[in-house]
Amino acid sequence: MNGTLALLALLWCIWCALHSLLASPRVKARLGRLLGRREGLYRLCYNLFALATLIPLGLWSLSLQGRNLLSWSWPFTLVQAILWGAAVVLFWGGARAYPVREFLGLGNQRSLGAGARASENRLEKAGVLRMVRHPWYLAGLILLWARDLDPAALVTSVVFSLYLVIGAHLEEKRLVDEFGEEYRIYQREVPMFIPFRGGLRFRRGGRRDS
Repeated sequence: MNGTLALLALLWCIWCALHSLLASPRVKARLGRLLGRREGLYRLCYNLFALATLIPLGLWSLSLQGRNLLSWSWPFTLVQAILWGAAVVLFWGGARAYPVREFLGLGNQRSLGAGARASENRLEKAGVLRMVRHPWYLAGLILLWARDLDPAALVTSVVFSLYLVIGAHLEEKRLVDEFGEEYRIYQREVPMFIPFRGGLRFRRGGRRDS
């Protein structure tokens, strides 16, 4: 079983690395030139490829059922329900703040991640982005851990948690490069993952979108 879990961890790491590589600006630019006039299809193809490779790995992970290492039982199921509700709110809030059509590859293609967003060269900081800089990453982390965990699920949660945290920091670097001091101020006033730690202060100061 240990060998199987090690293989699962390796395959998840490969998936995450490939996913990140294909999303990197340099690779997107090269593949975009190859696509020519169909460059706008890149994001859609990227999403379909990610989904097509995610599903078999996910199904295999689910098939490796073992004894639960962590089970949410009463009264902790109430905490679990609250966490799930928070994840739904974060996803919904992010969907209102982000250009979802572009993210899915159904609209004009842009450089997209999961932190604060640029819309027509403006840093978006409205809605849920006033409370947390990376609502979708945070929602993903909640869903990874607010569930029963057997050994295979634990491996999956650990790998994807590292992937999300690293991805958030890479996204931060890109946004600092793009927006400079404006984004550094945003970083100081709004927390990366833990809502309200700085968000309440940010709201009292009013909306500061450029």
